[in-house]
Amino acid sequence: MLKRLKNKELKIEQVKYNGRKVGCIIHWLDGRKLYLHYRTMREMWRGEFSGINEAISNDAAAWGLETIMIARLTRLKIDVVGIYITGTKDYYVTTLANFTDPDKVLKKIKSTPRLGVQKLLPLSFFHLKRGKVMI
Repeated sequence: MLKRLKNKELKIEQVKYNGRKVGCIIHWLDGRKLYLHYRTMREMWRGEFSGINEAISNDAAAWGLETIMIARLTRLKIDVVGIYITGTKDYYVTTLANFTDPDKVLKKIKSTPRLGVQKLLPLSFFHLKRGKVMI
């Protein structure tokens, strides 16, 4: 994924949290910034549904972002965030403002003591860009 993006117009900065790579910030020379958070499909929030497809078809699926990371991105003046799916190389892209809008956020959940509280944003607020499909 990042090899495709590397060129003279971009600078890629890895982001670590508790010593673990959690994402990257992509800087364009014109000043634009994008934060990509690394996730796997099984980390998608499914509510009371056991399967991802079932949750998506019932509009219950959502992506979560930690409140600590949202505050950090706000301080860095990053307005566009994305979830990068490591297995499928898909991108779910939205604005940071969607994660801070209480009318759009599905709910807050406490995931683990290490990660803290996450804000969940339904898939309807994301633009999906599919990765490569291998057959």
